[in-house]
Amino acid sequence: MVASDPDAEDLVQEIFLRALSGWSRFQHRASARTWLWAICRNTLKQYDRERRRERAKLLRLTSHLAPSPVGAGPEESSHIMLEEGLETLTRSQRQVFLLRVVQDLPSREVAELMGWPETRVRVTLYRATKLLATWWHDQGGGKRE
Repeated sequence: MVASDPDAEDLVQEIFLRALSGWSRFQHRASARTWLWAICRNTLKQYDRERRRERAKLLRLTSHLAPSPVGAGPEESSHIMLEEGLETLTRSQRQVFLLRVVQDLPSREVAELMGWPETRVRVTLYRATKLLATWWHDQGGGKRE
């Protein structure tokens, strides 16, 4: 759910530190997996807030966005475009898309992790996929060069 490997590694470490320090307060009302997912979700929310603040500062300091890396191959360009497309989704749409499509978890399991009904997961995935497809087409991703 994050773009860079070092950020992902830092977040994993932070999540497990929070889980270890909070284990004594875990009341076993839900499964440990659901409890750990809540810690993940909250840590990612905090990361997203901090990242948005950093972006806002950067946008105030610069008048334009940095161009794509020079010499990026088609596969790398597509990966960069997909990451940009995922940024256009809401946090919950991005989470559902990544869990269902990238991690290939069943809708039932995603619903349990998100604390949602299974229908909401399917609707959210449908909307996220539709938005991504539209964004991808608008960016020229659907055209062959």
